[in-house]
Amino acid sequence: MSVVLVAASAVLAGARSFRAIGQWAAEAPQHALARLGARTVGVFGLCVAPGTSTIRRVVGAVCPGGGPI
Repeated sequence: MSVVLVAASAVLAGARSFRAIGQWAAEAPQHALARLGARTVGVFGLCVAPGTSTIRRVVGAVCPGGGPI
């Protein structure tokens, strides 16, 4: 679910391709990723943004034939 939220947030911010969504996710601040439910790792609980291929795969599974505009 968090991958879909990250993708939707990136599209709302202006991303129009899977690559742009991946770049947005990679540059998103920690507090934004945490609010979107991104996975946390390590002792410090850092949030990890989903990669472009993961975003493409999940969006394709949730919305077959669809995707970014």
